[in-house]
Amino acid sequence: MRCVHRLAATAVLKRGFEHGYLKQRNRPATGVSMKEYKSEIAKILHGDVSEALQQIESNSVDLIFADPPYNIGKDFDGLKDEKAEGEFLNWAYEWIMECHRVLKDNGTFYLMNSTQNMPYLDIFCREHFDIVSRIVWAYDSSGVQAKRYFGSLYEPIIMMVKDSKSYTFNYKDIEVEAKTGAKRKLIDYRKNPPQPYNTKKVPGNVWEFPRVRFKMDEYENHPTQKPEALLERVIRASSNEGDLVLDPFSGSFSTGAVAIRFNRKFLGIEINESYVKMGIRRLSIPSHYTSEELRKEKVRKTKNRSKKERNDDSDTQIKMEMTDYNPDNWVVIKMNGDDPHYRVLAGWSGGYLDGDSWRMNSGITRAEDAGDRFNFYGSSGSCYSCGKESYTLRMNNAHIWAKLQEMHGDKVEMMPEDTDWLDMDWIIK
Repeated sequence: MRCVHRLAATAVLKRGFEHGYLKQRNRPATGVSMKEYKSEIAKILHGDVSEALQQIESNSVDLIFADPPYNIGKDFDGLKDEKAEGEFLNWAYEWIMECHRVLKDNGTFYLMNSTQNMPYLDIFCREHFDIVSRIVWAYDSSGVQAKRYFGSLYEPIIMMVKDSKSYTFNYKDIEVEAKTGAKRKLIDYRKNPPQPYNTKKVPGNVWEFPRVRFKMDEYENHPTQKPEALLERVIRASSNEGDLVLDPFSGSFSTGAVAIRFNRKFLGIEINESYVKMGIRRLSIPSHYTSEELRKEKVRKTKNRSKKERNDDSDTQIKMEMTDYNPDNWVVIKMNGDDPHYRVLAGWSGGYLDGDSWRMNSGITRAEDAGDRFNFYGSSGSCYSCGKESYTLRMNNAHIWAKLQEMHGDKVEMMPEDTDWLDMDWIIK
């Protein structure tokens, strides 16, 4: 199979590559003239990625982080992410080889893409780079899960270099807590004399970072924004102060913001003017745009309703048929483990129904703002209408919370009161 894929990759190279990099050649017009915005430490190229990369000097970039469109139909502010598979892959192979050309011999290249595309890209990249790590970015699932297959809970990242014997990796800058030593305080008796286990360690290749939510300061109006914590790990590990970081699909320009924060230089490429303006604002680059044109406006990426609900004109009637509960106090808890989900843990001061002073819903499917209350809809058809000022544990439900902790340990957690309930991706039990 490797020989077959090698032949396929070679065929692509013959159509446009020579000696390991893409040759300069005429391309179809993209309709976007190349514009440049720059400061002393940052530069933005506004235009097509293939054309912009050709303007960059060979062997000049220390670190590349590429998060291109995944070809799954996303709408990037009017630019549709949708190509035939062969067209998408040939396009990707071309700009990947341009990244190979501009990357220094001791540089590092991180490439993200969908689980569907990564096998093809991985096979192609291993012909031209040394792959150091295959990383998994794991995160919470969306609210409505697949019913006929196992839904995706991660995105893959390839870390690759030109020379596996010479590249930057600042492991001390990215160490994380080692629970064995830091929390459990165990002793390693294999050593002579016995010593405590280390309290820090280098992260493994499964990275758990939450996706960017509406209430976060870093949130921008971009459909596939990556968390700054993930980018911080990449940039601190694989570059040094003063190094040049390139993001050929800059989008929300989080890569640039983090690079500059840690005293790196940044070069970003972006074809969409709306996102270019984000970059100009976030990187404080001079431009002809007015402050009003660059003003940050946050728009939710989701209204937290399924396609069925959006198209269902009888939604109001469905709500009326749901059973309503109006607790005196409440909290939301997350049940982790094999089947993660969220529940309302509610309390009634005067007892409830058969003398119970507490009740948990069946698993939250969505939430809505109802003025002075939040309405949480459960998978069983219930609606818990909870006052915004009554988020707390009291005697009527605190004993249940204590019991849950006793039974489930760290697999159960209470959500913070300032959680943005309307921007949550609810997990159905």
